[in-house]
Amino acid sequence: SGTGWYATATGAYDPGLLDLLGLDPALLPEVAPTGAARIGSLTGAAAEALGLPAGIAVAAGTGDNMSAAVGLGLGGAGLLDHPVLSLGTSGVVFAASRTRSTDPALSGFAAADGTFLPLACTLNCTLAVDKVASLLGLHREDTAPGGEAVLLPYLDGERTPDLPTASGLLTGLRHDTTPQQLLGAAYEGAAVTVLRALDTLLRACGLDPDAPEVAARPLRLIGGGAQGRAWVETVRRLSGRPLVLP
Repeated sequence: SGTGWYATATGAYDPGLLDLLGLDPALLPEVAPTGAARIGSLTGAAAEALGLPAGIAVAAGTGDNMSAAVGLGLGGAGLLDHPVLSLGTSGVVFAASRTRSTDPALSGFAAADGTFLPLACTLNCTLAVDKVASLLGLHREDTAPGGEAVLLPYLDGERTPDLPTASGLLTGLRHDTTPQQLLGAAYEGAAVTVLRALDTLLRACGLDPDAPEVAARPLRLIGGGAQGRAWVETVRRLSGRPLVLP
C-alpha cells in the first residue's frame, strides 16, 4: 500500500491510477497477504545475480511500521486505535484501526493483518535535533529546561504539515539563554510537530484527542530516540500522556 498504486478500499491495484500513469498492470507483482507461506521461488537468473541457490522460497513481507505494529500487538486480534510514536530520522505516528482513513494529511496504509494503519510522518525529528546539538557543540542529552527560546527545526522543509520550502526558525533569544536551553527548544519544536500529527491521526480514527479516556491511553514510544532520556522526557511533558517503552 506504500506504492501509491494500491487502493486499500478494494485490496488491489487501482486501475484508474495505473491507466493515468500509463503503467501496464502485467508489470506489477501479485499482491499477496503478508506472511503467505510461499508465493514463489527464486528464479535461476535472480539466483545467479544474487549468489543464492535457485528455487529457494519467496514469501510476502511487509513494511517497517507495519512490522512494528505486529511486534507491538496492534491489529484486529490486539490493540486497535492505540497510538504509536516512532522517533527516528523522521517522526512517525500510527495506529492499527478498522477505520480506513481518507484524510489527505495521513498515509492510508494497509496493516499486515487486514486492518488499516493510518500514519503521519514528519521530516525533522532526531536528525534535526542532532544537527542543532552539533552546531552548539553539545552532546544530544546535554539539555536544560526553561528559557524563552523557541526553535522550529524545519531544517529540510517539512512534510507534516506540508511545507516543502520551510526552513528552521529561532526566536526568543535573551542574554541569559544558554546553549543547553537552545537544544531543549529544538527537542520541543520537533516533538510538538509530531504531537500535532498525533492529534490528526486520532481524529482520523474517530477519536477526540482531548477526551479524557483518549488522553489517558498510553502512547507507545519506539525508535532510536526512545532510547534517549531527553526525548522521552520531552514527549512525556508535552503530550501529558502516559508512555510505554516496549
